[in-house]
Amino acid sequence: MPSSKVTHKSSIINQNQGGGNKKMGLYPSETIPASVYLARKSQKNSLKFLMKIQSTTTTTSTVATVNTISLVISGANGSSDYIFAANQAIGFAGGNDPAITVKQGDILEITNQNAGHPLFIKNEAGDNVTTGVTGAGAIGGATIRWDTANASIGTYNYYCSAHPAMSGTITVSAPTA
Repeated sequence: MPSSKVTHKSSIINQNQGGGNKKMGLYPSETIPASVYLARKSQKNSLKFLMKIQSTTTTTSTVATVNTISLVISGANGSSDYIFAANQAIGFAGGNDPAITVKQGDILEITNQNAGHPLFIKNEAGDNVTTGVTGAGAIGGATIRWDTANASIGTYNYYCSAHPAMSGTITVSAPTA
């Protein structure tokens, strides 16, 4: 092993001995005062500390609150109306084919207790809404669920596919900031 490497290793091993100059420079033969070595070591440790603090810093963002609106169709008025049960918790009065309003991003769940009145949601063009909808055609205690996150603001209709008179509106309004 070349003697310069031995000298360098010896310098590092002996760095904890007090006083004097230490061979702690870039090259094994470079000699720097112990005070400079300690200052550099302190800067190095401070830098490591700051890097640790910066690496654990996280950024937070505001997440919009998603509301789930749960409604129940408790019966039917023959083949002319769905009858919705009131939901006092959300201020929903219920009744025959009531207008429903949700904010874009809300989740609308309608449980249909009727056996012979399949429930669907359609857009203004008259097409069934499929984006964000699960359980279309809900009957006999099943639930249709509509996540309106990707729905356009506007008016939609819920309806019975067997009885055209059984229908009402769902308005999707802009979310509040």
